[in-house]
Amino acid sequence: MKSDGNFHKNKVVYKEKPPNVHLENLAPIPIYKGNPEKPMVALLINVAWGNEYIPTILTTLKESKVKATFFFDGSWVKKNPDLAKMIYREGHEIGNHAYSHLDLKKRSKSDTIQELEKTNALIEETIGIKPKWFAPPSGLTNPLRIFQ
Repeated sequence: MKSDGNFHKNKVVYKEKPPNVHLENLAPIPIYKGNPEKPMVALLINVAWGNEYIPTILTTLKESKVKATFFFDGSWVKKNPDLAKMIYREGHEIGNHAYSHLDLKKRSKSDTIQELEKTNALIEETIGIKPKWFAPPSGLTNPLRIFQ
């Protein structure tokens, strides 16, 4: 490459180094901080109301060539299936934000599971995918309530 000034991909020498920790090795608990060595950001958008802003948000994301993860409240999906489909069609990742935006810190484990399952079923019925991510409404102080 140096000798003739041209790039030759078959002459590139590199050694791939795997990460020390993989996502699947992490416990199912909230992640509050990423790797400070990687200049990255993740956009997480909770959707439970405020439909008037969604088209502008989608336009801005598209113009910036950015994808985000939208966490849907199940009752919102039930009222706004077309908007949910639009967000998904634009290539954004979809997550679960419970069904009725209750403070899950004050709910039983069975109530919490019901909120999550109801929302997952509705999202799957509406856009054809089952979310794998969850963003709790109003925060969650005891993740073991869900993951026991």
